[in-house]
Order: sequence, then C-alpha cells, then structure tokens
Amino acid sequence: MTAIKRASIFLILSVALNLLPAYSQGLDGKLIPRNARSLNEDAVQVKFKGMTVEVIAEKSVHERVLASEEVVHEVVARSQEAAKLSVKNPVLIFNHGLGEYGFVTGEIAIKFRRSQDVASFPVSEFLGFSKVGNLDVYKVQASSPEQFATYMSALLARKDLLWVEPAIQYVSDIKSDKARY
Repeated sequence: MTAIKRASIFLILSVALNLLPAYSQGLDGKLIPRNARSLNEDAVQVKFKGMTVEVIAEKSVHERVLASEEVVHEVVARSQEAAKLSVKNPVLIFNHGLGEYGFVTGEIAIKFRRSQDVASFPVSEFLGFSKVGNLDVYKVQASSPEQFATYMSALLARKDLLWVEPAIQYVSDIKSDKARY
C-alpha cells in the first residue's frame, strides 16, 4: 500500500470518527444531531432553508460578561408582557436541522431581485422597513416571536425577493439551570 493510499484512508477514517459522536442514525437512515430536541407542535415554527426553526417564545437569552472577560449566554424566562423583540430582548430558538440553540432579534434582511420591485413592496404590512446603508439591502423588524414567524413565512413566499435572511445567532455556550429548554 502506498503512502498516498494510507494517508487517504487515515483521512477518511478520522473524518468519519469525528462525526460519529455528534450524530446518530435515525430509523429512516438519516443522520440526526445528538442534542436533538423533540419538536413542540404548539410552538412558533419557521421553515427556513429546509429546516424547522422552533421559536421558544417564553425564553429570552441574555449575554453576561464574567470576571475572566468571557461572554456567556444565559436563558431566562420571558414574561408575556416583555418588551418587544429586539437586540436587547432576543428570544431563544432551536434549529432542528442543525441541532443548535441560538437566538433571534426579530430583524430580517431582504434583497429584491430587481431594484424596481421595492416600489411594489407592501411597506405598511411590515414594521421597521428600511434600507440598510448604501447597500441594495432592506430590513424589517418583527416585534414579537409570532410576528417574526408571520413575517418570515410571508417574505419567503414572495417571488420578487432574491433572498430573506433572519438575524439568527447560534451559540454553543448557553447556560441555564435546566439541561433542556
């Protein structure tokens, strides 16, 4: 066996073994993330890029800087009367396709296929519609988890948009007194 063949086999085996702890095989043969959580059918859900993103509306994520200057993200209960969804008041999400927790701020960036399509966009139906700097990119701002899901569904269904991208930040260091949210 040549050195190149040995190196190729070693590379393939090392990649396979690195993936093994993170994934298990489902009944249908598909790989699923180990930290998968069961989908709460009553939760606010968004279908995005072929994945289901569950918006956990009753939980918020806050950043905290430790004495060591390390930033950790903590999950805290979010009251129904909580302030509107924003950068300072994000909501916890779980992406079932990636098996990752993260948070959303309610901001959704959009790009029109043609610049003239902006004129036909129903601005009154979307809060916070504005152009982002000098770019040919626009954004809308949802004020609640439910409105975030509604906006995403409506924007993804539009044929005059080239892309729709929500501001989702995935974090691996979420801390809480509960193992599952």
